[in-house]
Amino acid sequence: MAVVTGQNLTLSESEGRATINVRYTTTFNEFERQMAGLGMRWHAHITAHGVDNGVLGPSIEAVADAFGTPNITPSTGTGDEVESHVHEVEVDRDELQEDANGADEIKCKVVIHTNNFPPEFSEEAITDQESLG
Repeated sequence: MAVVTGQNLTLSESEGRATINVRYTTTFNEFERQMAGLGMRWHAHITAHGVDNGVLGPSIEAVADAFGTPNITPSTGTGDEVESHVHEVEVDRDELQEDANGADEIKCKVVIHTNNFPPEFSEEAITDQESLG
């Protein structure tokens, strides 16, 4: 299954809006690339989570909805294929309000998925933690 590495989160806010930027790299092996040539497709699931005492909270639905499921299917070919991805969305700042007092600590989770045969998910890749004050 595709491997996610180098995941990174950047947050910024302006005028009541928050921008969420998630960067990561995927590696598809030769078998997966050949499967892409036969019609298999992959996409990303990106979710944001509040963090308290190092524990991820539930997914923030507005963020998952904003990211959707971007297509990240590799090209057909031999050897591994490494691709860099950048996904950015903007949501109301209030959607990231997960702490009543103080800064809101956020991490994002990236999972690669194919819903063709066989349905399979990559291991979860968690970004670094960022805060909005």
